[in-house]
Amino acid sequence: MNVRKKTSTEFGGFWFFVLGLYLIFEYVRPQDSYLPFIGPLKLPMILLIILSVLFIQNVKRLNLDRVTLSLLILWVYMALWIPFAVNNFHAFQTVKSMSMVFVSVFAIIILIKKEKDIAFIFKLFSFVSFLLSIWVLTHGGKGPGGFVRDENDVALVLVTLLPFSFYLARSENSLKKKLVYLTVFLVAIISVITTFSRGGLLGLVAVLGLLILFSKKPIRNTLLAICISFLLAGVVGSFLPKNYIADMQTITDKEDSTRNLRFLHWTTAIEIYKDNPFFGVGPNNYPWRSGEYFHLSPYYEEGARGRAGRQSHSLYFTLIPELGSLGILLFCLILFRVMKNLKRVRLQREIGSYIDFSKALTCSLMGVLVSGAFISVLYYPLLWHLVGLSVAVHNSLKLDIGLDNT
Repeated sequence: MNVRKKTSTEFGGFWFFVLGLYLIFEYVRPQDSYLPFIGPLKLPMILLIILSVLFIQNVKRLNLDRVTLSLLILWVYMALWIPFAVNNFHAFQTVKSMSMVFVSVFAIIILIKKEKDIAFIFKLFSFVSFLLSIWVLTHGGKGPGGFVRDENDVALVLVTLLPFSFYLARSENSLKKKLVYLTVFLVAIISVITTFSRGGLLGLVAVLGLLILFSKKPIRNTLLAICISFLLAGVVGSFLPKNYIADMQTITDKEDSTRNLRFLHWTTAIEIYKDNPFFGVGPNNYPWRSGEYFHLSPYYEEGARGRAGRQSHSLYFTLIPELGSLGILLFCLILFRVMKNLKRVRLQREIGSYIDFSKALTCSLMGVLVSGAFISVLYYPLLWHLVGLSVAVHNSLKLDIGLDNT
């Protein structure tokens, strides 16, 4: 391994404290849940302002790789939509919210330069997963507030954070710490089931499946998982509420109203895209334009209750009509390059910890992309934080072993 050269971008513990605290406020929402009395202090905004100072002071130090450049272009593209959107107020509010997200994403990229920095974020997200799980288990499957208040939303976050505790348990030498992280992992799985979220369940299956495929003996572990599932199906099923099992069975029910409502929105989103193929209709403008297109959907029922003003219930069917072909291209470029970089990290066989980082982030991204197919999470921070962390992992490895920039 090459000796790592000291970089000019070295940050003290203060900045990591600010970033860590911001992420806890963003995901655990203590101002809405555990510590509601601190809500009036607006601590998340103060922390974000501090991170904005970091971003502004160090913007020239951003390595403009293809992912970071695409993120900047996407940010500018959203902002340019504000004066042209039919509902420019909601476009502005969405861009303002995404500006906060992108500032935190770029702060992650700027701050994380070492292996121990990545481990810190992994441990932080594992802690977040535990706190969210406890809240979900003690509040009937609901999340603490903000964008994780809804059962589907908190299930998506829990599913996405599962790989962090799994790979921390895998990498620990201390038996006690292994048990701690495995406990967090198992509690999170139980919490996902408690949410009764069908999208969360599909994401859970996808993440667990990918964790198995990334194991040293995937075929053996797949067969073992199938056998254990069959053996435990009856036992676990006896403990699950009957309405949970009935709810999961409606995933394939053609008469299920929720399913048909999603198809109404998704097919309407396609019709909007057909009419606005290049640039879409603007950030968060699907709800305000869908009423013009519902009648074109094969799932539209004359005289049915109006559905205008609602989200499309899908990451993809938010992206397609709102940001058009240009947005789709940028989104796909970001994901393609991130996945390629993570695969490249996994090929560096002599760096065991980075391989685990890469596998965990790939599994987490899979959780967002699968569960997000059923939830409007395009403008949620989780996906973009994972992208930023993936960029940071790749950049950190380049510094550690002298990997070229191609």
